[in-house]
Amino acid sequence: MNVTEIMRFPALLWVSGVISLAVVAGAIVLHPTSRQWLADATAPFRHGYYIHRNVMVPMRDGTRLAMDIHIPAGRQPPLPTIYIQTPYGGIWAGDGRDPLGYFTGRGFVLAVQNVRGRYASEGVFTVTRDLANDSADTVDWLIAQPWSNGRVGTFGCSYLGESQIALARNRHPAHRAIIAQGAGGAIGSARGSYRYFGFYEGGILNLASAYGWFKDQGDKHRSIPARPDPDPPDGIRHLPVIEALQRVKSQSTDFEDFVSHALVDPWWDEMGYVTDQDRFSTPGLHVNGWFDQTVGDTILLAQIMREHATTDAGRHQYVIIGPGNHCQDEARHEKVGELPVSNADYPYFETYDQWLDYWLKDSPKGLPSLAPYNIFVLGANEWRQFDQWPPSEVVPQHLYLRAGARLSDAKPGSSEGSDNYQYDPMDPVPTLGGSVCCTGDPPLTSGSFDQRPLEQRDDILVYTSAPLDAPLTVAGQAELDLYVSSSAPDTDFMVKLIDVWPDGRAFNVRDSAIRARYRNGYGKPEPLIRGERHRVVITLPPVAYRFRKGHAIRVQVTSSNFPRFERNLNTGGPNFNEGSWQPAVNTVFHDGVSPSRLTLPILPDSGR
Repeated sequence: MNVTEIMRFPALLWVSGVISLAVVAGAIVLHPTSRQWLADATAPFRHGYYIHRNVMVPMRDGTRLAMDIHIPAGRQPPLPTIYIQTPYGGIWAGDGRDPLGYFTGRGFVLAVQNVRGRYASEGVFTVTRDLANDSADTVDWLIAQPWSNGRVGTFGCSYLGESQIALARNRHPAHRAIIAQGAGGAIGSARGSYRYFGFYEGGILNLASAYGWFKDQGDKHRSIPARPDPDPPDGIRHLPVIEALQRVKSQSTDFEDFVSHALVDPWWDEMGYVTDQDRFSTPGLHVNGWFDQTVGDTILLAQIMREHATTDAGRHQYVIIGPGNHCQDEARHEKVGELPVSNADYPYFETYDQWLDYWLKDSPKGLPSLAPYNIFVLGANEWRQFDQWPPSEVVPQHLYLRAGARLSDAKPGSSEGSDNYQYDPMDPVPTLGGSVCCTGDPPLTSGSFDQRPLEQRDDILVYTSAPLDAPLTVAGQAELDLYVSSSAPDTDFMVKLIDVWPDGRAFNVRDSAIRARYRNGYGKPEPLIRGERHRVVITLPPVAYRFRKGHAIRVQVTSSNFPRFERNLNTGGPNFNEGSWQPAVNTVFHDGVSPSRLTLPILPDSGR
């Protein structure tokens, strides 16, 4: 059926869509993203568009991918196209609005395609690997259709955002605009990150995210939305890690490949993540929230696309960072976790309207008024605009770990010594907030939470500053420079930056970690030498945060944050395929010879 026939028989197409939904309704109501589809069964009548479901678009290797095409009624071709690739069987918007009616109501053809191996699409699903070629082939097909004006924009969050970056790596001339939300997972080895779908940080597997995502979304084949496989209470704790999903999954996934390949293995280059060799030519809006697991990657991605641009698109990479969690940018925020938030409203969709009209329709309104970086400052509860990130006016401030659990701008004396704790992989520090995503476990929530329940443990070191006599605004990446030793040949070191309120509440601001074997680079794993001091540097994800007057700055140091991070079994072995472990006695030094310190990027106008 061609575009003319689609426009001639809207009722027939609407009815066929309802029937197809009814056939699998029992499954649809169990699948969160597809519930949006069920709710939209009347959308064509309400919003005025025609649907052609499961159009099979051929790829270069002969595989055909299914795409639903939504054509606005009452609009004369040629029309611009919004193209979305998804593995989830549906699309949604963070503030609850109907994206089908949103785009078609503004005169865009909306083309929603299931990726390989999902629903009606042929082939086998492999996470991210085929996105670049398949999306380029699809754009070729889209611009050849009678309705097309030859311009394609892309939109969506998480996998739907990362697929946009995969397409942008092709520099397809018809790909004119990106709105990539929560898409930092597209970063691979670029700038030494080695992040891969956001599943690695400091060389450590983000276990909760990897386990949860692959358990619920990683099936190699899925024809209809499926009930998630049952998860035993100890599922995520199972050792060895590489076998964890095999105990609960009825289908195979790519989990085993993701957890077993070394970070510098060339295998990752085949999976389509951004490297330093990539070049770009598509203008982009890069949208995220501070407690998204890949917010730092979003900022880095915009910088790479700006600096590696082959066209004027380098000047048109804009970042918008709000306060929230993964794919919750447009939602109203009163809290992020337990941290109070106000004044967080931002004209997201007004900005999207103007952005897409300009690039896809030649709108006379021009581009939206954006700085390169449009940033919500947590704690201050205000939006700021910056020309670069970190802001050019930022100055470093050092706070030293001191005896007596203190954090001070004065360097430690020569005899202040050290603190130690025992880390037992079988009794890890539990995750409490922070940047976690896609876990499939509702109690495991991202955001900022009072950390005091954890501070009673004897395997966490706590260092706290005196109350601030003036506000202090951090804008950029804090860094913890630690001098350590361990009884084990390898272990992890983890840090949280915390805001201590006058009433004692202690809200996590940032957290991160490093696997000690990678202290000199991911390509140079080196065991720790028992009895020797080693330097490890933990770079925290970026943030804009104001510590208010009367608040204190705190640092927690420990060796586990489970299940956000995979546990280090302390053997020095591969870890992913090991079932045995040993405890480790870990020491943090803070003396004149080994002055462990926190470095904060401070905005001079902190008190404004």
